[in-house]
Amino acid sequence: MRRHWLTIVVLALLVGMFAGSLITQASQVNVKIDPGWRFNEGRWDFWDADDRAWYHTDGRNWYTYGDDSWRVYNFDKNFGKKSFYREGYTAPRPGPDVVVPRHRVYIPR
Repeated sequence: MRRHWLTIVVLALLVGMFAGSLITQASQVNVKIDPGWRFNEGRWDFWDADDRAWYHTDGRNWYTYGDDSWRVYNFDKNFGKKSFYREGYTAPRPGPDVVVPRHRVYIPR
């Protein structure tokens, strides 16, 4: 009988932790963030509401944030196509001279 109760308590804890993580992930997906520049971990990042994406520049190249990491932005979304891309900017090819940012962005809950 004691094992039976112990099994029930352990299963209840596991189900509770799993459900809590799903609720946290769902709340991040539906978060409304006002468009504009934000100061995150010592760097300025831009949130574009139409693309639902973060962007960052180091003054030479543009990067986009997804899956908890930054990558070179190839202007495959709406942000910057009218101004930056038109001015002749081309995305750099991966190589040793491209240093991708490592900071994270703040997502309010």
